[in-house]
Amino acid sequence: EDERIRLASIKALRSLNATEAENPMIEIYSAENINVRTEILKTLEVVGSFHSAPFLEKILRQPFEDYPLVIQAVRSLLALGNAGSVMVEQIFQQSGTQMQLVINHAKDKRL
Repeated sequence: EDERIRLASIKALRSLNATEAENPMIEIYSAENINVRTEILKTLEVVGSFHSAPFLEKILRQPFEDYPLVIQAVRSLLALGNAGSVMVEQIFQQSGTQMQLVINHAKDKRL
């Protein structure tokens, strides 16, 4: 029940393009489950700014918890524009095959 409300709230913030929700979502991220975390990352793809970049980079440099979550983190970072793309490229160069595959998948607009 609580999770459904949080998911609906995060989706609503995304549809409202509520940029002021960026920091509060980052703050609650670590306390949430995979479903809510994924919605937070989807919302940061829309409302995120350069303030999200260190947070997203940290997710990508941690051991994987969930492929869709990591793919979404890459997409959210790429959505930040040139600075995000540069960070993704740096992570790509410094990562193993697994992360490189994830980044390539996230960059593919057809998927």
